[in-house]
Amino acid sequence: MERYQAELVPWTTAIWTDFQTKVRTTFGDADRAALAQIKLKDLKMTMSQTADEFYVAFDQYANLSGYGAIELKDTFYYALTPFLRG
Repeated sequence: MERYQAELVPWTTAIWTDFQTKVRTTFGDADRAALAQIKLKDLKMTMSQTADEFYVAFDQYANLSGYGAIELKDTFYYALTPFLRG
């Protein structure tokens, strides 16, 4: 039994962090895309935001969403303030 325990690698924070990173790298894309899609649907431009600020917020999720050009255009349009939509 002692020989077996001596061969075990102690469970450390570094090992756990490495494990989490590998799991996220391997399986994280689908969850990341789904989360980005939810964030995009919830994103609305406010009257206090500049167009640049809104675009930066939109773009960070757009790149991860997996949406195509048409979906992104529609999502962007409906997230604009009603004043800008005309």
